Amino acid sequence: AFLLAVDEDWTKERLLPLFTDNRHPKDRDAVWDGFLARLRFTPRLAELTKDAFLEAVKRIESGFSTRRRNFIRGYVIQSAYFADDPLENWIPKFFDHAGEGARSWLDRILACRIPRPGRMTLAPMLKEDGRLIGDFTLANLGEEGFLILGSGLAEDYHMRWFHQHLPEDGSVSLRALALDLVGLSVAGPKAREVLAALTRDDVSSTGMRFMDIRRMMLGMAPALVGRISFTGDLGYEIWCLPEYQRHLFEALMRAGEPHGIRLFGSRALNALRLEKSFGGWAREYRPVYSPVEAGLDRFVAFGKEADFIGKAVAQSERARGGRLRLRVFVLEAKDADAIGDEPLWLDGEVVGWVTSGGYAHHSKASVALGYVPGEVAERDSGWEIEVLGERRPARLQRTPLFDHNGERMRN
Repeated sequence: AFLLAVDEDWTKERLLPLFTDNRHPKDRDAVWDGFLARLRFTPRLAELTKDAFLEAVKRIESGFSTRRRNFIRGYVIQSAYFADDPLENWIPKFFDHAGEGARSWLDRILACRIPRPGRMTLAPMLKEDGRLIGDFTLANLGEEGFLILGSGLAEDYHMRWFHQHLPEDGSVSLRALALDLVGLSVAGPKAREVLAALTRDDVSSTGMRFMDIRRMMLGMAPALVGRISFTGDLGYEIWCLPEYQRHLFEALMRAGEPHGIRLFGSRALNALRLEKSFGGWAREYRPVYSPVEAGLDRFVAFGKEADFIGKAVAQSERARGGRLRLRVFVLEAKDADAIGDEPLWLDGEVVGWVTSGGYAHHSKASVALGYVPGEVAERDSGWEIEVLGERRPARLQRTPLFDHNGERMRN
């Protein structure tokens, strides 16, 4: 609030580097414009506090701790927020693929169709033999670049593959974000109401559609929000810099308290994805399976112009139908569920194997996913799954146990 009482150029020269670090000049200007947008409301206060401000500048220039740096950065965001300026050009860029050749490179490295700006898509990645080597979510952030989200455990594995296929002309830059980008997920029938309480953005079903992604202010924190959830219900995934995660967590818990918000962990998430028949990397999706076998062929853009890696082989296998099929089963379990690698029996013979399983608490059913030969993949009866040495009856589950038509997830 002091700045209008001091020469603006002089103040900008001394203060701006303190709370913008080494950001791009365009981003620095956006910070400054947002700061001034708030300050225009208090010129009289600035005049009255000029002397105190000048003294503060001297103290700041003599030493500036990380804690104070973060405080000023937070104040800049707060000032712009209350001045109806969300600082859209300043919010950090959470992308790991950029450069003039990023789009064409992704079109070659990934088998999916590249989404439009502000949209996300599921993105299978294939090897030369047409088998899966990656299963991602690809987000198009417009002029900023692209963000790829995948399994954290496979980050190094996938980065090696990316680097092996980068163009040598330097037209694409690639960065693994690791802990530079952290996240939170909010899901459930009240998720939209919780998110809406923290932002001025339109997050209605029409204002933010399923698979949309954009930057917005949540509380006092800049964030990247995607309308997507591994729970299979209405949900959002939120990404931010590590220093904002605690603030976002606390803000979400406060906003969700009237709705009975609760925390859920990875085991609960596993139960939810089983009810939705969602597969996961390293279990259902591995380099030994093809997209046709894994049921991911609907996300492969066989007709796109780009000659993506493994395209010809994948097209050929699609025409032949593939050898295996991923299927979902509900079994009559006793006191133990299938978890993976259990034999799948049909008419007294072992024909396949379980890739993952567990108890679906909402549906009150024991669920298992596994691969079986294509020629018997449509059989409804005669199935058994061996759990702890005992063969238990199972039935083919053709549709997800929860929200089988995807209405809640897409509404």
